[in-house]
Amino acid sequence: MPGIYYAPYGTQYNSQAEPQGSNCGLYPLGQKIVLPDGREYRYALAGAAARVAGMLYQSVVPLAAAVHSETVVSTNPSVGDTTIASTLGATLAAVDIYSEGFAHFNKVDGIGTGYRIRRAIEEGQAHAAVAASGIITVNLAPGESIQVAGVGTSEVSYTRNRFHSTIIHASPATATLSGVSNWAATASQYCYEQVKGDCCCTASGTLIIGDFCVPSATTDGTVMPSAAFETDGPYIGVVRELNVTAEGCCIDLKLD
Repeated sequence: MPGIYYAPYGTQYNSQAEPQGSNCGLYPLGQKIVLPDGREYRYALAGAAARVAGMLYQSVVPLAAAVHSETVVSTNPSVGDTTIASTLGATLAAVDIYSEGFAHFNKVDGIGTGYRIRRAIEEGQAHAAVAASGIITVNLAPGESIQVAGVGTSEVSYTRNRFHSTIIHASPATATLSGVSNWAATASQYCYEQVKGDCCCTASGTLIIGDFCVPSATTDGTVMPSAAFETDGPYIGVVRELNVTAEGCCIDLKLD
């Protein structure tokens, strides 16, 4: 499970290819490092494009209902089970994409319960590759087990880990924020995204020192003034140094 580690300056620029050849990095997704000045970073897997410094990133866009969410169980879950099986919709699931993710029951018996999916240290430990409309069987993390029995109409939804295959934050938002990139890490490699402390973010619009900022509603990956907080949100951090639009500005980041 993710831990918190104190690390020297420069650690935030480390990156690695997938060392096991599966959806598993050297450390658990979301593991936090804290630099000597208090800046905080989370371990993430970059998506299919190289990182762009100063940009906000988000988790992968969830699939539509009845595809990988609201899927009907193929085996009635019993109390104590350590696997969940259900039938996917018309989109395949690559091996272990839900490693370190979350499965929750959204309908009928079992509703309101959710479980961590196993970390795939070796390929297939979270789940095998599944064809479109096939049955996915996910293995739960050690210590997790079904707490409420299900029935044949119970539905389960699968959510990728927030830090798995992150992409530039869309405007308007299409998924949950993950962090900010500080450098141009290579595509599809494990790297660190900043979540707290002084951070260079790309501005969109006229920011105000001492005010908070939110993701831009019009320009992907950038931050804008707080005036549209009620509709655009969420809270990113406090503006510490002004720069003009499309340039980097200093934000006291508060994503964690």
